[in-house]
Amino acid sequence: MNNLLGIYTMWYRDVLRFWYDKARMLSALLFPVFFLFMFGSGLQGSIGIMSGGKIIAEGTPAELKARVSTEEKPAPTLEDVFIELTGKTLAESDAPETEAA
Repeated sequence: MNNLLGIYTMWYRDVLRFWYDKARMLSALLFPVFFLFMFGSGLQGSIGIMSGGKIIAEGTPAELKARVSTEEKPAPTLEDVFIELTGKTLAESDAPETEAA
């Protein structure tokens, strides 16, 4: 009987590990999708664009997109809005600013 108790304990640990791994994989997929929907253009009412520590534009995603839409780009993305309003790409905005000596 003692041998069976050890087997059940090992089986129980394997089952728990299996479900923990599945839960981690599911959360790794769902959280980014949730945040993209929440902060992209889904539930959030308005967003602000910052450059140099100051808010340079604020409004709903549709308002900001309409503000920078042109004949060449009638349906800009939020990345296009950022580039147009700040004059920087997203990679340039992540780089630390260095002051000239």
